[in-house]
Amino acid sequence: MIRKLRHIFNACLATGYFPDKFKHATITLIAKSGKSAHEVGNYRPISLLEVPGKLLERLITRRLITHLENNNKHNSRQYGFRPHRGTESAIALAYEEIALGLANKHQINIILRDVSKAFDKVWHDGLKYKIIQLQLPTHLTRLLCSFLDHRTATIRLGSHLGTPLHLRSGVPQGSVLSPTLYILYTANLPQPTPHSNYFSYADDVTQIISHPLNHNIS
Repeated sequence: MIRKLRHIFNACLATGYFPDKFKHATITLIAKSGKSAHEVGNYRPISLLEVPGKLLERLITRRLITHLENNNKHNSRQYGFRPHRGTESAIALAYEEIALGLANKHQINIILRDVSKAFDKVWHDGLKYKIIQLQLPTHLTRLLCSFLDHRTATIRLGSHLGTPLHLRSGVPQGSVLSPTLYILYTANLPQPTPHSNYFSYADDVTQIISHPLNHNIS
């Protein structure tokens, strides 16, 4: 079995083709903690994918991450799903930014943003354009674009399976490759302005705004 899978994976990498069998997902809905079970928006859709497809995704992800890190293609303020950049690093830098502003007797304002249904809203053509701009090896570019094409999903409710749906946007929750594709898709967020900085963790953005206090205002 391992030998046959290796043959399939090598053929996929060589030709830039992601098999359609690996692109069909069974979507199960997980209720969000503390939310009403009667609201559709309070469920998180998780895509259950074929295990061999996830193995192939992991091979692709390693190659993509290596290229992004070695060629500095990430947003420097992104700390999600990147090697050696965890929540501890983001929290420490945010704490340092706040402490520096307070030491300079500045007023600190913090804005917390969370992109709603972030993975589901990824525009395929826009993501493909950004993939092409990376100047990856041709076969890897084709493979990533093939990963996005002709995706389908079936929703499972209890023991009932719905009819297959064609997915024209988004990257699947539960996919090994999706987090890396999402932070690539959002890598061109604007750089901070004077007296303002931000730190991203996947689809969460923490913005810290620091400005001198105006003591002349009553």
